[in-house]
Amino acid sequence: LLGIHITPPERDVVPPMRGIFSMTATLLPMARMTSAETIEPPPLPQPVCRDPDDDKVLALALAAKVEFIVSGDKDLLSLSSFEGVPIVAPAEAIALIEARGKA
Repeated sequence: LLGIHITPPERDVVPPMRGIFSMTATLLPMARMTSAETIEPPPLPQPVCRDPDDDKVLALALAAKVEFIVSGDKDLLSLSSFEGVPIVAPAEAIALIEARGKA
């Protein structure tokens, strides 16, 4: 699990964004890390995900104020979003990033 701020190589094409990436092999070639921050989020008030370990990812997403969560985890993906934060597969994340570059 990695919380990062990514800046695409062509900054004027796609704006920087914040996200949580649990499986990033597809995305990292598209971007370079410009900063990393350690965040110790408080636990969620009650369980949300069917896999209790995934609640840590959701808590981190809220604490880090991310724009989206990228994961290949089926339990996380089954939620599709949490507290307004989309949970997307790597291919969907690429489409989101590319769409920003065209907007």
